[in-house]
Amino acid sequence: MCRRNDVHRPAAVANALSATTGAGTDRMVPDLTTENRDSVRSDLGTALENLCNAYDESALDPDPLFVVREFSDPRDQEIAAFFSALFAYGNARIIARNLRDLFSRMPGGPYGFVTASHLSSGARCLTGWQHRLHTGEDVAIMSSILAHVLRRHGSLERVFCRGLRKGARDVGVALEAFVPFLREQERHEVERRRFFRHLLPSPADGSACKRLNLFLRWVVRRESPDLGLWRTVSPSLLVLPLDTHVARICKQIGLTRRSTVDWKMAVEVTRKLRHFDPADPIRFDYALSRLGILGHCPLKTDINNCSRCPLHISCVIFRERGLS
Repeated sequence: MCRRNDVHRPAAVANALSATTGAGTDRMVPDLTTENRDSVRSDLGTALENLCNAYDESALDPDPLFVVREFSDPRDQEIAAFFSALFAYGNARIIARNLRDLFSRMPGGPYGFVTASHLSSGARCLTGWQHRLHTGEDVAIMSSILAHVLRRHGSLERVFCRGLRKGARDVGVALEAFVPFLREQERHEVERRRFFRHLLPSPADGSACKRLNLFLRWVVRRESPDLGLWRTVSPSLLVLPLDTHVARICKQIGLTRRSTVDWKMAVEVTRKLRHFDPADPIRFDYALSRLGILGHCPLKTDINNCSRCPLHISCVIFRERGLS
C-alpha cells in the first residue's frame, strides 16, 4: 500500500534521553530542556525529514483526502473536504467508503447540492446514510448551514478570515469565532441533534479540534498532497490535527509530555514543529498520520518493525525495548 524509500537514518545522539520520574510519567522521554536540547532537536528534525521522504502520494489511499481529490472542481473540493474532515473519525477505509456513499447521494456534486439545499430536500436524499454517531439528518443540517453561509457571504474562507486577527499566533482565535457562527445558522436543529456538536468543536471548549484543523490543512497548505484552495490564510498559522494516534507518536518522540489530547497539546506540539519549519509547521502531519492510518506504528510494538521507522532514533519505546 505504501512505498517506503531507502532513506538515511541519522546516527544516535549520545545521552539524548533522560529518565523522568515525575508524577504521571513512567517512561524515559527526550530531554528538551537541558543542555542536550539542541542536539536532540537537530536529530529529531532530521528524523522527521526522513519520515516525510518515506511517504509520498502513493501512501494517500485510504486517507479521506483521497476521496476529496476525486473531484476536479475547486468548489466541490472545498465542500467535500469539509464533510470529509468532519467525518474523519474511525477506521480510514470505512470512512472512505461512507464518504463515497455520501457524495453519490448529492445531485450535482457537493457544491451544487449544498447551495441548493434546504432541510427537507436534503433529508430525503440522505435517508439511510450513516457514519458511526452521525446520520443523513446531520448531513442535511450541515448542508443547510453551509447554504446559508455561501449565499450570504460567498465562501467559507471569507467567514473564517473575519475572525483571524492581525498578529494571531495560530488559527485558534479564528476557529473560536467560526464555530459559533456556524452553530447559530441552524441553532434549533443543532441543539436538537444529540451528537451534532461533536461535528463542530471549538478551542474554547478545550477540544483539540482535530477534524477542523485537518480541513484547514487540506484547504490552506499549498504543497502536495493538500489542495491549497484558500489563499488568505498563511500555512504558518495552522495547528496540527491531533488525534489519539498522532498524539501517542508525538509523546513517544518527545514533542509533548501532556497526557490529555486537547487544544493545549495541539498548540504545544505545533510550536515545537515550528522549530523545524516556521513557515509550514504541520507539513509533518501527513507523514506522522501515515504511521497510524497504515498501521506502521501499532499499539503493540514490534521492535523489528520499529527499527525500519525513520523516527526510531528519537522514539522512547524503541529506546526502552530495542536497546535495553
